[in-house]
Amino acid sequence: DNKVAAIGSPRASLESNFALQTLFGKENFYHGISANEQMMIKTIINIYQNSSVHSPSLKEMEKADTVFVLGEDLTNTAPLMALSLRQASRTTSIEIAEKNGIPEWNDQAVRELAQDIKTPFYIATSNSTKLDDLAENVYRASADDIARLGFAVASFINKEAPEVKDLDKNDLKLAQKIAQGLLEAKNPLIVSGTHSNSLELIQAAGNIGLALASAGKNSNLSFSLSECNSMGLGLMNGGSLDEVIELIKNDRVKTLIVLENDLYRKTDQNLLACLSEKCPQ
Repeated sequence: DNKVAAIGSPRASLESNFALQTLFGKENFYHGISANEQMMIKTIINIYQNSSVHSPSLKEMEKADTVFVLGEDLTNTAPLMALSLRQASRTTSIEIAEKNGIPEWNDQAVRELAQDIKTPFYIATSNSTKLDDLAENVYRASADDIARLGFAVASFINKEAPEVKDLDKNDLKLAQKIAQGLLEAKNPLIVSGTHSNSLELIQAAGNIGLALASAGKNSNLSFSLSECNSMGLGLMNGGSLDEVIELIKNDRVKTLIVLENDLYRKTDQNLLACLSEKCPQ
């Protein structure tokens, strides 16, 4: 039977998406994002709901004393988070100053004492970022290789985590260094996100967070998602945009209700134009 497909949006509020779902029924509600993005968001939610990792606030991120960024150009995807990390780069120098009786507010004295001492930063991204100047080590690679590095870090922290085989010697050495730095930190922070479109990257960051938690460490794990309410939408049941496209192709849907979502940004424009002809309403 032909049916209506109600497409929600990660840009719309939770209340608006819920109203749409209630009006047209759960069986007709779709998230309006790809199946892969939907899976990444579900994985992030599962990590937070079923483990002891902590999702830090921006203020808490400023207190991180070791940071590992996997696959996110935060200046472009989460600028406020990037600002918090830039502040975190001074955590070590502030601690040194306090041990010497210099309060944090005395900025000039703190900088004079610390000189070039910075919080240990490790950045693994596919392209250069504006946070690279903070990094002790910068790792340039594809999302898949960054994920492999992340899995290796997790295995060094917790021997029960899956081991990464055939990793380059230099990468293996870097993974061991990052793992040691995270273990020695009081407030280690792992940052990743969905913008690399890699589920493996999300899983790798999650594995590091879980490994730190199992080692009895503070496990701060933060994800940058694609749109303002991606997480809220992920908490609701619904199908993916891929499923809607298949239904239209098979003449199962003739009417689309789209809520605050520009589908031309989410899928191939030529494909969407052809589907529009099959779904006139």
